[in-house]
Amino acid sequence: MSLPSPGLHADVNGDGVVDHVEVFGGGGGGAGRSHAAVGADGRAVPSCWARVTSGVPAREALFDGTACRGHAGVTRHGDRNSYGVDGAAGMFGGKNADVDVAPPAALRRGEETDVILFNSRGEVTSYGPDGKRRWQLRTDASWQRRDDVYDAGYGGGGGGGGGHLETFPLAVDGASEVVVALGAARGVVLSPGGYKIATLRLPSVPIAPVLIVDVNGDGLNDIVARTALGTYCWTQRGAGGGGPLLVLLGFLIVGMVVAFASQIGVGSDGKKVVRRSTEMDEPGGESAKDR
Repeated sequence: MSLPSPGLHADVNGDGVVDHVEVFGGGGGGAGRSHAAVGADGRAVPSCWARVTSGVPAREALFDGTACRGHAGVTRHGDRNSYGVDGAAGMFGGKNADVDVAPPAALRRGEETDVILFNSRGEVTSYGPDGKRRWQLRTDASWQRRDDVYDAGYGGGGGGGGGHLETFPLAVDGASEVVVALGAARGVVLSPGGYKIATLRLPSVPIAPVLIVDVNGDGLNDIVARTALGTYCWTQRGAGGGGPLLVLLGFLIVGMVVAFASQIGVGSDGKKVVRRSTEMDEPGGESAKDR
């Protein structure tokens, strides 16, 4: 089967046909010139831009959309042309030439599937199956090309590739999913509606894609990040009488001597003390009105 690579391949609009999501960062021409990238349909693609096509091979253009915020950090919902292109996106301008992107992800919302985009400024964007932008959020999960971020085969050309974007259900057998996005020093967990559930502080830059697994067998999915200083895992606390409490606790899976050494500090009495791994966590919270 001939599928565009890299990219996301899923039935986004629920018609039973495989769709393809490609996202492109900067690294193309200078200000005022079109981006050098070309989508699966053969059309030129602007900087910081996503294109969704359908069919094998890709024959139909479903919609286009920006992966970056508008001017002055304002989210804009401009007029859309016949190709679904957002008129307020900035298009081919040079202001996004330094932006890298992570591979896109599909987010299940009941019977619907959204497309999630993530760029190196820490901006996360959600598009519905009809091509309408649901939300766009700026987070602290950013990275720069000079950061030694794992190269996932994406990015705007050169540097360390992209960050890490994944979707997963909070419960192992859950239907609806949440979003986790990791940058160079921070990560965030977002609800399907674009609200921040938790913030993750990373001890060092991730060196591999994030893993989602039920580490402790409690039926709730956990987040595992492999970094240069070791492998860290954030687990969910169960909330009595209800669903999972959306707070993540960090702990180190000791696999390297240097990772263990990084947890040791010096106390006020001059003796070495071992820090609890939970001290590395920076949980965020989502109010009831945000859910």
